[in-house]
Amino acid sequence: MYQIIVADHQDLYRAGIVALLESSECCVIAECSDWIGLVQAVKVESASIVIASIVMVIDLEWLILRTQKARGRVLLVGEDADSLNCYRAAGASGALHRSASASVFLDTFQRTLEADDFVLPFEGSPSLHLNPRLARSLTPRELKIMGLLMEGFKNRHIAKHLDVAEYVVRGAFQKIFDKTGFSNRLELALFLSHCR
Repeated sequence: MYQIIVADHQDLYRAGIVALLESSECCVIAECSDWIGLVQAVKVESASIVIASIVMVIDLEWLILRTQKARGRVLLVGEDADSLNCYRAAGASGALHRSASASVFLDTFQRTLEADDFVLPFEGSPSLHLNPRLARSLTPRELKIMGLLMEGFKNRHIAKHLDVAEYVVRGAFQKIFDKTGFSNRLELALFLSHCR
């Protein structure tokens, strides 16, 4: 049985997720309405999936790393398409819009449960299915950079999107190349296009 932590600042939405999950083979082990409650739940409980609203997550990197350490996954719920686009490559196993239908929610939830690797989706965008070992070796920022590469962004635009200097992006690509064994952006992009 899958153990789930549900964290959302809207009581009605959170209750709806819990009701939806009770109809499947899941056990909701904690419900949280704020960041502090989510942190306490993640520290105490070992969840298969943490479903969290992006709005209430203060430190996404911490949440993802802490959940992965417990062999769990993070499914993010976003308020708008921009927030999904911004966070989809941060290392979360899945992301969907708050307005998604129950069937879309359950489908995304099921894909997140079944995946042996990271999935970087948001509605209207292709998913990347990476080798689990490779995905775990990459940082959330490196995953985000790879996602932006697949959207066709050049270094300058990636730097602007991430609000960092262009040399930081070049350095991140070098680290990605070292970890993946590829020697340039084209090889990496071709590999990633096969992971869709």
